[in-house]
Amino acid sequence: MKAINPNCEFDIEHKMDGCGLDLTYRNGTLIQSVTRGNGIKGDLITENAKQVGGVAEKLRKKIDLHLRGEVIMPRKVFDKFIKQGEQMKNARNSASGALKRHDPKEVKRMKLQFYGYTIVEGGNKTQDKDIKLLKSLKIQTPYITTTNSIKSS
Repeated sequence: MKAINPNCEFDIEHKMDGCGLDLTYRNGTLIQSVTRGNGIKGDLITENAKQVGGVAEKLRKKIDLHLRGEVIMPRKVFDKFIKQGEQMKNARNSASGALKRHDPKEVKRMKLQFYGYTIVEGGNKTQDKDIKLLKSLKIQTPYITTTNSIKSS
């Protein structure tokens, strides 16, 4: 890329190992939330998603938006559940399993967090502008750094 455009920049975002989640907003209101599932068909979990930290039922702007992100169980939360005797293999599986529970109160108890990382529909032409839009809507995003050299990152 640098050979083609010496002024190009790279956005580097931290990889989050959680459960993939798509959120669809119409006129700024959350209307649907679907897990990644098997990559073709996911689970509709809108009521459970409303219990996840960082998932807004209403956006700050009345816009149509389809975004994708990760639901994670923070390490401190996972460690606390393990100390309390909860049977969990790892934080990723625990987050995924929690989203599929039948009781939204149980989902809330798990203290999961959503981080949006891409806009599927309703966004801009660049990832950088999409992340700025997500942040302006108060949607948490992963840590991202911009650099002009892969070597410096």
